[in-house]
Amino acid sequence: MKFYLALLLLCLPAFIFADLDEPGALTFNPPTGWKMAKPEELSPRIKLMIVGTSPSHYPPSINIGTEPYKGTLRDYLRMVKAVNENSGAAWRDLGTIQTQSGPASLSQVDMTTVWGPVRLMHVILVKNRTVYVVTAGALKEEFSRFYKDFFNAFKSIRLNPDVFELVSKPKERRKLEKEYRKLLLAFESETFQNEYWKPFLKLLDTEYAHLGPEWKEKTIEKIHRDLTADYE
Repeated sequence: MKFYLALLLLCLPAFIFADLDEPGALTFNPPTGWKMAKPEELSPRIKLMIVGTSPSHYPPSINIGTEPYKGTLRDYLRMVKAVNENSGAAWRDLGTIQTQSGPASLSQVDMTTVWGPVRLMHVILVKNRTVYVVTAGALKEEFSRFYKDFFNAFKSIRLNPDVFELVSKPKERRKLEKEYRKLLLAFESETFQNEYWKPFLKLLDTEYAHLGPEWKEKTIEKIHRDLTADYE
């Protein structure tokens, strides 16, 4: 985990943060008094970081990272383990933790940094072709001081419904998902635009018009992101 000592901080709203209502967004309840790092100070895959206070030069933090991913959670954990072992860090699978969005993977990493030994804990969820990673970190010698804050935040993790889950009628949702799977399978076909994309847009404009233009826009954004993402 890259940590920037010169992070500029913002006051953290009392109840979570921006983009709370975004379809598919992951949120959690931050510890009281912690502050938010400015988004422009973070790497592109880190959606949010909040930072606490500590007498050391390495304050505790919790961040949310996401990336496109079409594999399984087990495969992702296998990859995480290999990356950490190759870098000399000690990675441990701690099983699962119950969040407000159901059970999620819980793991721990101990590593040596220029600030001294650091301990990280990861909560990882894989859903809707996306991996969500919530990481809490502190100096290893200080980790126990923030253990309760970290776990309260972890247990409050929740995923907003994505655009398909916002379709409340099961029959409508199943039909939409069926057509969407056709898009995924046929994306590389030369006939993709005429045989799949245009009919799909027509479907949204007719049978799903009652969900409104904003829902349609978010749905198209999701599909475009999934179809054009570079998966690792």
